[in-house]
Amino acid sequence: MTLVAPPPVPGAAIEAGRRARAVPLPAVDSCTVLSATEVTAHKLIRADDPYMEGHYPDFTIYPGAFVIESVYQAVLHLVWENHGTHAFAEPAHITSVRFLAALRPGDRLDIHCVARAVGADGADELEVTADCRRGDTRAAKVSMRFRIAAGTGTEAVPDGDSGAGGTGSGGTGSAGPQTVLLEHAGIRGTIPHAHPMLLVDRVLALDPYDRIVTSKAVTGSEPCYARLAPGAGERALRYPPSLLIESWGQGGALLWLQRERAGGQPDGTAPILAAVRDITFHRGVHPGDTLRHTVRIDQYTAAGVIMSGETHRGDELVAEIGQALAVLRPSNGLL
Repeated sequence: MTLVAPPPVPGAAIEAGRRARAVPLPAVDSCTVLSATEVTAHKLIRADDPYMEGHYPDFTIYPGAFVIESVYQAVLHLVWENHGTHAFAEPAHITSVRFLAALRPGDRLDIHCVARAVGADGADELEVTADCRRGDTRAAKVSMRFRIAAGTGTEAVPDGDSGAGGTGSGGTGSAGPQTVLLEHAGIRGTIPHAHPMLLVDRVLALDPYDRIVTSKAVTGSEPCYARLAPGAGERALRYPPSLLIESWGQGGALLWLQRERAGGQPDGTAPILAAVRDITFHRGVHPGDTLRHTVRIDQYTAAGVIMSGETHRGDELVAEIGQALAVLRPSNGLL
């Protein structure tokens, strides 16, 4: 008996997927749906990819949040294979992610996703585990849940359809005028990110060593909207969750690096996201909205810091981050 390998997802379908929703970059180059529950994808890390030039400009690496984006884009094609191209996949919850090896330009990211239908009717959500590798080295292990929605994103979506509202814990309350403690110029001089990957606009509140509140205005001119198809609707215009995670994490990096610099930590070190767990996405964010991130450093350890927090849009809770572990590494020692 001759085994016939499943055909890869055509390049035209991958391009159509990029144009069906806002994406920060082409996070999969090729994709093969193995079965109703499995999909593989590959991504060549390129220095000239959108956003990459601003992520540690002196030592460019593929952001951990973009590893999550690569998994997202692979799962989208699995959903289309099973439910048709009218379906739409949205991240609902990140159970856990462990980042184990850095990905640099020239490396290839290989992803193997296994999905399981969950939810009240056994079909409205997918629980996905993804093994992400760089050659023989495991780069990351991802476990997350996706919500399956009807429509390709060209239709209007009622505001707040994707979760319960509320202000959550640790928020700053009203979305009225805020006191700005640190403007953009000061932020640029503190964290090792540059345009277009610098995703913090202002610091609104700061408790030294413990808590920071930052803001990020989402605009329609950002690179993630550049390839979006004409006539895209509200669902397709949602700000990518990978960029939301990155923006939130940069607030934590800013808080931590201020402490390290005050304590005499030399330049040439970079904060690296090592693991995240228990992230819940409650609602979408669109161009014209302003994100307000609250980051708390819950524990300083010998290895790094453990953080938690929330993201709000006005008084509405957008996302909750249960735990994030970050470590400091010399820029020239990332492997």
